[in-house]
Amino acid sequence: MLKYYLPVIPVLVKSPYSFRVRAQIPSEYNKNSKVINYLTDCNKDDIVVLAKKHTKEDVDYLISKNINYIFEQIKNHKILDDNGIIIMHRHKNENDLILEKINILEEKTYGVSKIFFVSLN
Repeated sequence: MLKYYLPVIPVLVKSPYSFRVRAQIPSEYNKNSKVINYLTDCNKDDIVVLAKKHTKEDVDYLISKNINYIFEQIKNHKILDDNGIIIMHRHKNENDLILEKINILEEKTYGVSKIFFVSLN
């Protein structure tokens, strides 16, 4: 099952629009997916889409439990061809752990945004 991981943010009453667009809305249109707030709600048969606010501990947990997350699936199932490029958008001050798993071909900063052009290692 495809699971969208949105960690609980205690100070928020309602999840921000960006969370809903990245997880809740896509999950509504895919009956074989759901949104989870805790990584303990997934198993090794699942594919996890990590939220923007994931931590190193989140990635370490998935690796330790042999649970695939989205970049692993793109690589393992050859969804992207050898010359394929993934474009990622991040806030310029974010420390993204996914970047450890990929090859950054080019990086550009626009205002508060960073755009990465990447291929998988």
